[in-house]
Amino acid sequence: MTKTQAQSPGLSRSLVPIVVLTLVWGCNWPILKLGVSEMPPLTFRAYTILFAGLGLMAIAKMSGQSIRLPRATWPVVFLLAFLNITAWNGLVLFGVQQMPAGRSAILAYTMPVWATLVSLWLLHEPLSKRKIVGLGLGMAGMAVLLGDTLTAWMMLIGWVPIALLAPMLDPAWLSAIPTLSGTAWFAILYNILLAGTAAHWAWFTLARTLPVAVSSMSSLPVPVVGVFAGIIVLGERPGPAEWLALALVVAALVAVLWPDRAPPATSAAAPAAPDD
Repeated sequence: MTKTQAQSPGLSRSLVPIVVLTLVWGCNWPILKLGVSEMPPLTFRAYTILFAGLGLMAIAKMSGQSIRLPRATWPVVFLLAFLNITAWNGLVLFGVQQMPAGRSAILAYTMPVWATLVSLWLLHEPLSKRKIVGLGLGMAGMAVLLGDTLTAWMMLIGWVPIALLAPMLDPAWLSAIPTLSGTAWFAILYNILLAGTAAHWAWFTLARTLPVAVSSMSSLPVPVVGVFAGIIVLGERPGPAEWLALALVVAALVAVLWPDRAPPATSAAAPAAPDD
């Protein structure tokens, strides 16, 4: 069986989680903007991250995984919770407030370049010429590929600083709940049920079935959907810079995910010389 034939079933099985990830996270960018247009960013995240973390915890438990957090992992999980949950989720929403949702999505997905470099360093995964081209074109970000359970703990731990800071910036963050519009509640529920649970299921399915470099690059279609979702939902009009960035993202995706060419078949070994 050739290398291409061996990889094809894995990529085929990954199609559903890639589609779920692309649509849910891509459409979430204009939905985030709708949410933070009615409430402060940290208030919005305080409403959503806690329940998304509990949802992931429930999924892990139902799938038979242990939800116990080993003591040896506490320092790393606390650090990652601060960087990937508290800092990322807080700062990215402040960014969404200040610029179009489509541009925010493009800038945020500069992740796979770092994930691929980390996989090259730590996991010694081969970095082909096509993946190098994909890195140069995509510039798509840092992704920490951990199990569902650890991510649930990261969400719950990372939620605590947000919940403490939210009342300082928005004293009415709890009393304002009855006044939220249907649009705001839709944004909250979308981020709990879909962006916080279904999309994370898709992400970790990819992480378990594909190499880090490929699984991280599989998130590249997200900003493409984010741009078009911003056009449809918010009426945004991307400029030349956004279209050029999208073209580079698509080129990076093709460069990385396109199957490798099968090596040429080798001729049969020459028969052994007869004995003297």
